[in-house]
Amino acid sequence: MSPSKPAWWSNSSIVSRYAAAIVSVALACIFAEVIEYYWHSTSFASLFLCAVLFSAWFGGFKPGLVAIALSVLTFDYFFLPPTHSPVANLNELPRLVLFAIVALVVGLLSAAQRSSTESLRLAGDDLAAKVQELQRINEALHAENAQRKRAEGALRRSQGYLSEAQRLSHTGSFGWLVSTGELFWSEETFQIFQYDRAMKPSVELVMQRVHPEDRVLVKQTIERASQAGTDFDFEHRLLMPDGSVKHLHIVAHTERDASSELEFFGAVMDVTLAKEAGDKIRLIINTVPGLLWTARPDGWVDFLSQRWLDYTGMTLEQGLGWAWQPGYHPDDLGSVLSKWRAAVAEGKPLEVEARLRRFDGKYRWFLKRAFPLFDNAGHVLGWYGGNIDIHDLKQVEEKLRQIESFLSEAQRLSHTGSWAWSVKTKENLFWSREHYRIFGFDPDMNNGQYGAARERIHPADVRAFDETLERAIQEQSDFEIHYRIVLPGGEVKHIHNLGHPRLNNAGELVEYIGTAMDVTEQAHARAALEEAFSKIKKSEARLQTIIDTIPTLAWSTEADGSAEFLNLRWRNYTGLSTEEAQGWGWQSAIHPEDVEWLSDQWRSIVASDKPCELEARLRRYDGQYRWFMFRADPWVDEQGKVVKWYGTNTDIDDRKRAEEALRTSHTALAHVSRLTTMGELTASIAHEVNQPLTAVVNNANACLSLLPNGAPYLEEVRDALTEIIDDADRASAVIARVRQLARKAPFERTFLDLRDVIIDVLALARYESSTRRVAIRTELAGELPLVLGDRVQLQQVLLNLIVNGMDAMSAVEEPNRVLIIGGGCGTSDGVASALLSVRDAGVGFKPEEMDRLFEAFYTTKPQGMGMGLAISRSIIEAHGGRLWAEPNQGPGATFLFSLPDAGNPAP
Repeated sequence: MSPSKPAWWSNSSIVSRYAAAIVSVALACIFAEVIEYYWHSTSFASLFLCAVLFSAWFGGFKPGLVAIALSVLTFDYFFLPPTHSPVANLNELPRLVLFAIVALVVGLLSAAQRSSTESLRLAGDDLAAKVQELQRINEALHAENAQRKRAEGALRRSQGYLSEAQRLSHTGSFGWLVSTGELFWSEETFQIFQYDRAMKPSVELVMQRVHPEDRVLVKQTIERASQAGTDFDFEHRLLMPDGSVKHLHIVAHTERDASSELEFFGAVMDVTLAKEAGDKIRLIINTVPGLLWTARPDGWVDFLSQRWLDYTGMTLEQGLGWAWQPGYHPDDLGSVLSKWRAAVAEGKPLEVEARLRRFDGKYRWFLKRAFPLFDNAGHVLGWYGGNIDIHDLKQVEEKLRQIESFLSEAQRLSHTGSWAWSVKTKENLFWSREHYRIFGFDPDMNNGQYGAARERIHPADVRAFDETLERAIQEQSDFEIHYRIVLPGGEVKHIHNLGHPRLNNAGELVEYIGTAMDVTEQAHARAALEEAFSKIKKSEARLQTIIDTIPTLAWSTEADGSAEFLNLRWRNYTGLSTEEAQGWGWQSAIHPEDVEWLSDQWRSIVASDKPCELEARLRRYDGQYRWFMFRADPWVDEQGKVVKWYGTNTDIDDRKRAEEALRTSHTALAHVSRLTTMGELTASIAHEVNQPLTAVVNNANACLSLLPNGAPYLEEVRDALTEIIDDADRASAVIARVRQLARKAPFERTFLDLRDVIIDVLALARYESSTRRVAIRTELAGELPLVLGDRVQLQQVLLNLIVNGMDAMSAVEEPNRVLIIGGGCGTSDGVASALLSVRDAGVGFKPEEMDRLFEAFYTTKPQGMGMGLAISRSIIEAHGGRLWAEPNQGPGATFLFSLPDAGNPAP
């Protein structure tokens, strides 16, 4: 039986191999175009991977590299946006790199498989041929002794062929007789183990070369095979004398000889190069900037790149199979599993977005992609996938969606659409949804084209529209045009269009971007106003009579603020004629103290073009001044320019007097509140005064006792008199505080240190807190900001809060009666402020009472009047601050107030 012929591809020329690579890529490109055109599918990567697989399998690794390069270029040029362009899109670069890496892996694996298969096939064919030749020679020896020499020569040649085949394929052969332990090695086996040919091989020699980490595995495998009489197939490493490491693949088959002795025949393959190639591939995969993985045809994950393991913090054992599931966010895991199982069942590529947990517990968004690898029969050989971090992109997309939502809502509210228009193609590049709505098109139908939109322009406005647009294109300038459109239902809209040119790097006009505002309502209003103004003009005399009889002082000015018209009531009230009051003559009717301030304010308002309300005193014809409210509104033209000002003067003198009376009443009420609080603290005040007076009496008696019979104890007397003076000063200070609180004085702002205010109030409340068994603590910052305010009124607020806090703790057990006064720096509405707080451990208040605590006449105490907190809030607000209450985490409540930081007073 003659040896089998080599495979057909081994005889193919180099040109045919490279031609096959080019043709396979071309066919993949054609099939991709056909699939996209007829089925609108984008499975291009699989086709090109098939082309790479075939090229590497048919021609080897170099033709495979050619197929990879052609596939990457074709994939980028024909199928990645922008298509048919040699310029690569940076946004698609990760996808292109991932495809190239996967194609490289596929090519390497296919080429390695081809090389191994070819080597094994050649070795097997040669071995089979030599065996057949040996059989023939053996038969010839039995048939004719004369042919022995020729048979011996043929045998030597066969052995030479076999030896050469083994050398080329790095595959040695061996035989092992288990009963005697004898080993028979081929020449290549000696070369692999690097033993001298003269040495007799044995299991002990083999174990000497086995890597220390693999000796247990090798020993167990040999013992198990020899005892069970089964074939074995495994890999292990050799540690060579020079320190290098070899990887061996051992395959052995067992048979029994004529005497039923167990004998093994096998091959020893040096797969070090294949292992090194695999390690290089693994290194490439682990350095790819993505989380790569592979899976079996049934979806069982059998490989995870080091980047995947480093990112998730999992070990390889924790991630293999289906154990990777805990790495995904619980809300996304169901979608990932369902889509992955569906892709495996259908053999279709997978693409899903999900959140993957990082080693520190933080989740980030990833795009998970997987592609199947098919054999020639269309069966899935395995899956190759990767996870790409798109977290930052998702955040940008979410921010962009918010911005687009805000922009769309703003456009809807302002009836303003945005657009982009190509100068070259004369077609619209973009319309916002509001722009579609303005022109009466459906945004989901994509029918807002330039031609269709132009047909809706009012016939009377088409020429002006075209001329304006053509002139702007020629000048490469902005344009602004007002025109009308007619909708299919006959509705007419007024459109105000603004356009801005955009040039390319060469200075050529590329497109216009702009806005279209629906100003129909403004146009109708303007038309109505013009019509009304026309009617007013026609009946000017009647209008003049109406204006003069309006029960208010009305006037109008020019755009610069100079008086143009003053009605009859204004002239009669001031006694000035039209000639005297026109221009800036009206200033003579203003109170001398108000005229300069009012004139400056009026000029500022005229410059700002905004409505105003000002208060000033106006002189009556009899010389009496009364307070008036000056109100003015601008009238603007179509371009937004102020043409005139219209205003009125309203008498508010009676209201001003009422406000002054209200302020006086408020001051009196605050004074009454202070006196009421002082009444509650009568015992405390009496105690504070009685203590130093008692000390004065005692020290005076001591002085008398120190001077018996005229004997002078001057030092002791001097000390006693000093204490008398200190106690008298102390009593005087208490009385001064009481008088200060009791006096009725106008509001006076001075620079205050809140620490001094707190000390004065605590001195007045000391005895009351001792009587009620309430401990008062202060928690003040190192430095409190200075504030500008009235010392007495701030003392009243703080004293009221302290008394309320002690009242709230009357039913609390004595050890828990603690009142804490806090102070520090803070901010209120972005302004630096001083912050004081009074925290009690009392009964607190209900949530529904929070909004009513500061209402006048509302109280939670049976004996209370409900005015203390209301007056306190008005005092703090008059100082530019804020007073509020908050419930504590535990029992009680906290009342806080903030006052603006006055900074350092001027020296």
